[in-house]
Order: sequence, then structure tokens, then C-alpha cells
Amino acid sequence: MTLEDPKAPTGAPPPQSMAPTTTMAPTAWPRPVVSAPSIAAAAPLDAAAAGPPPPPAPPPRHLPDGIVVGGWRITTRRRPIAGDAQLSAIGAALGIGGGTSGSNGNGNGNGNGNGNGNGNSNASSSSDGAAAASSPPPAAPPPKHAPVTLPEILFADSLLLLEHQATGAALRFSAADALRRWRDEDLAPATVGAAEAWQRARREEIARQGAVLLSYDWTYTTPYRGSTVAAAAPATGAGAGAGLGAAAGEGGAGAAAPVETTAPTPTPTRPPPPGPAPPPAWRPSSRAIDRALLSSRADPILYYADVPLYESELDDNGVAALSAKVRVMPRCWLVLLRLFVRVDGRLARLRETRVYCRFDGPEASVVVRETRHHEGDSAALRAAGVAATVAGGAGGAFADGDSAAAAFGAIAPTCMRLFETEELVLDG
Repeated sequence: MTLEDPKAPTGAPPPQSMAPTTTMAPTAWPRPVVSAPSIAAAAPLDAAAAGPPPPPAPPPRHLPDGIVVGGWRITTRRRPIAGDAQLSAIGAALGIGGGTSGSNGNGNGNGNGNGNGNGNSNASSSSDGAAAASSPPPAAPPPKHAPVTLPEILFADSLLLLEHQATGAALRFSAADALRRWRDEDLAPATVGAAEAWQRARREEIARQGAVLLSYDWTYTTPYRGSTVAAAAPATGAGAGAGLGAAAGEGGAGAAAPVETTAPTPTPTRPPPPGPAPPPAWRPSSRAIDRALLSSRADPILYYADVPLYESELDDNGVAALSAKVRVMPRCWLVLLRLFVRVDGRLARLRETRVYCRFDGPEASVVVRETRHHEGDSAALRAAGVAATVAGGAGGAFADGDSAAAAFGAIAPTCMRLFETEELVLDG
């Protein structure tokens, strides 16, 4: 029998050696005891291994036009409606030559040959009156969906900017960027009954004059979800501190303006300074916005702003409105970019992009973006039981963006055209 024998009786004395020897009295086996000094000696080692606690986050700092919190500088800029000179400059930059829908003579089919507001059937032979008749015809017809107008209410200098201080990257929301994406998407135009009747009544006249009908998306529907801006490249001399560099409408690479410098011309043994890094890229994600945190009553709202970007009454045929709202709380921020379009009697559209960041935990450098597109014509919305017709007016299902969001949310996923979640990782 050995000391490790599991069959040894409880309380029995330890087995004796097989060699003849004197008999030993049974002895008790003491339990091992860890002395207090050994525990005290180990405590400092454990504390050293854990390391010092992380420093507390700096308190929020309010700015005249924003806030600095959680490693983000969030600012807004609200400016008046753009004037004619600024509208012309924006139109030229976007390749749009007609000014605004309120200044180029486009109306509701009232005899001037233009039907921009009700089906965008602009006849190029009469859009500029006598001057157009005397000018030579173009060498080639313009694109089928060439835009010719801008929204009559355009806040060209308004802006929402969220800058990540550790990396210098930023998220920007502006009207010019949104209109660039509207032009690039080139949606097929919507029509209304008045425009269709106007075209039928003047079909022979249009054919006789050889007029080119310019049809484009006159509802200003844009797929814009914000612009991702890269940090500026290091510069020397006069170009130092030039600010943000490359930008992209949906997170792709964009071209940065050249930066002047007083540094000498690089030699073959001295490489040129690095150019601006491309903007960080969005990628598909399964992350979700923490709506429980957003609705928590324990976290107050530190900063809130509503920045309208553009609006249009669509020549009295409905409404189109794009705005960016931001809400900042002690542990997170949320941006809602919303486009609401209603063509009376025909269709309703709602495109919402939510951008969210929780900056108090291990994923403080991760930004989540959720995009939802809803759209329905009168027949589809009536079949879903939302409304008998698409119309404005107080109390209507599509009177404004908030009521449209509630209506589409009640019938989702019916009339939902897109649902997508992405993430942006900002490594500091």
C-alpha cells in the first residue's frame, strides 16, 4: 500500500515500512496553511501586473458652434440661402446651366414651353426665349437626363463636420456634395398628369420645331450618405496647416488641392514629401446602432443641431428636402441625414442615413453607418393601407419627413428599396 492509495481508511495511520522497526504512534496530518505574510507579499506583484488605471476622459468642451467630446470635434455652420452669383458658380461646377427652378422660367406648363415642375419636359428651343431662337443649334444633343436647374432654396455654405482628433479624418455633410451625387445617380424622371397633358397638346409643335426634350430627375433625389475626408498631408513652409485634404462622396479616394510650399525642389537622393492619404474606406458590417443607449434617460443631450441643406417645392408639385441633424451625448453621437421627396398624387421617397459612434468603450474608433431607402407610388402605398393618395397637408401621412418616416416604418419591409450597414475604422 502506498501513501496515494485511495482505499486507505479515513483516519487510519499512515502505512509502515515493510522493514522491521519499532512501532510508531498514529499522528495527525496537518493541513497546509498559507501564511498571511505570503499573501501580503504577493499583492504588490498583482497590482504591478495590472498596471495603473487609465486616465479619465477629458470633460466635454462646448464651442460657439459645436462641441469637443470623446476625441471628436463636432461643429455646424448654418448660413443664409445662396444668392444668384453663388448658384451660378455651383451650377457651373456641377455642369448645370439653368440656374434655379425659380429663375430660369420653368413653371407648371403655363404656356412658356417649360414643364420642369411637372415632368421636366423642358423644350430647349424655347427655354431662353428669343435668344435661344437666334442661337445656332448644338452640335450634338445634350444627355437625356442632363440637369438644368438647382433647388430654389440652397444652403450652399451650411455644413456639418465631425473631425476625429486622433487621426485627422473627418465626416462632412454639405449641399454641394449631395447635389454632385444627385447628378451622378441620374435617376429616371418622375412625371405628373399636368406635364403629360401639356406634352400631348403640343406634340406636333414640338416635332415641327425640332425641340429637344430634356428630362432629368427634377426631384433632386440623391444617394448621398456623407463625405469622408482624409487628414491633410504634412506640409512645410507656406503650406503648413492647410487643413483637410482629400474628400470623397461615399468614402472613395478624392483629389486634394495642391499645397504650395517653400521647400527646395527634391533631388534624386531626397524623395518628395508624401501626398495626402486616401480617405478611410467604409466596409460592410454586421454592427448595429445601440438604440438603447440613444434612448437612455441617464445620458443627457450635450449638443443638438439641425442643418438644412436644400429644399424645393418642385414647382408646386410637392416637396424635396435634405437636412442633417446631429445629437451628441456623453458616450456617443448620432447623425441623421434625411432626404424626403413627395410628388403630389404620384409617389413618396424617404432616404435616411444614420451615422453613429460610441466613444467610451473599446470600439471608440469604429463608426457605424446605416442606410435605408423607402419609396412607393400611390398604388403601392394605398395597397399597404398607408394613405389613399400621396398628398401634403397637416396631419397627412406624407406631410413631412417625420410623418413619412412613421408611415414607411409601419409597413416595412414593404416599399423598402435598400437596407445596408457599414463600418468605418479610424486607427489612431
